[in-house]
Amino acid sequence: MKFKFLAVILVMSMLFVIPGCAPKLPTCLASELQAVSLLDPPDDGRGISLTPTLSWEYPTSPGGCLPEKYRVMLRVGPFFDDDLGGDTTGPVTSWTPAVPLQPGTEYMWSIQPIVGGVPVPYLDLSYDTFRFITGPTCASDALVASNLLYPANGEVITDSWPELLWDYPQDCTPEEYLINLSTTADFSDTSLGDWTTTGSQYPRWLIWPPLDDCTTYYWKVRPLNGDTPGPASSTFSFRLDETGACQPTIMDWPIFRVKVNASCRFGPGLDYNIMDYLMAGDTRPAEGRNEDGSWLLLRLDASRTCWIALGTGELEDDPMILPFEPPPPLPLPGPTDTPVPNCSAYQDENSCEANSSCKWVQQPSGAGYCTNK
Repeated sequence: MKFKFLAVILVMSMLFVIPGCAPKLPTCLASELQAVSLLDPPDDGRGISLTPTLSWEYPTSPGGCLPEKYRVMLRVGPFFDDDLGGDTTGPVTSWTPAVPLQPGTEYMWSIQPIVGGVPVPYLDLSYDTFRFITGPTCASDALVASNLLYPANGEVITDSWPELLWDYPQDCTPEEYLINLSTTADFSDTSLGDWTTTGSQYPRWLIWPPLDDCTTYYWKVRPLNGDTPGPASSTFSFRLDETGACQPTIMDWPIFRVKVNASCRFGPGLDYNIMDYLMAGDTRPAEGRNEDGSWLLLRLDASRTCWIALGTGELEDDPMILPFEPPPPLPLPGPTDTPVPNCSAYQDENSCEANSSCKWVQQPSGAGYCTNK
């Protein structure tokens, strides 16, 4: 009898300790679903592995239920457009990306419970969203300049609390960043101060306090490891116009001085036709640039602009502070194309005006020159 009693006790204890014998929780109805609690990688995690296992908890209680499965959202920064996520197999609470993540890259992740094959919309539940950044940390002697992203150079924005975004181009992350913001292109106005993303490796910074409306701002970024700063990025400018009611500004454009006789073209490249010619010593305001600043958009006169290669002269400022100007379409070659005359070859007013494509420009100094109309 004693042995039978012990056997009963042993069987009952096995029912409690063997997980496979525990009663299975039912599948939730859509109305019963709850938000998950994210665990790992933690929010603001740094130096995260390229093969992380994302884990979370679903709240259950006696008499509770489980989703059919989960949908993992894993988006790539800085704009979080690309989703690398997927669905779990059953109601498991962990997931690993199918391919390794990119080094030195920001990611954002969240979890949706699924029932009936359909994920519950994010707005229907209060979701956690975590961000993390992968390692490694950059070596202090190998820091490089960042690429500024937002606001774009010359952009007009309406948000007085903009979040500055940039990209660090190497497969690593600096320890932090130094941000310079000013109302002057040379950063002589220091009233806004400089900011350090202390303890944060993320390539973004939310400006505080709010900026002044109808004001142009200039900004640049440096990577920073301890007391060792890396090279500065290019300088970008943006203008705040919250309501669209700000008066246009007349910018004091930097001056480009031509060092060698050069052609000025309809677009930024030798594939574009020549619009006019500039002589060594000529000066023109520079009002724009191409993507890498190797060509400048010059103001020829009140009605005309043209493009000139940066290497043909000197600009009194960093070309990257100029607004980016998209290139015009390339001209289509055809049998009716006629070459643009080199009006600068005419040295006197009579010869110049005799060509219908040319005009004589009289300068205040008394000297004149011939140019294309």
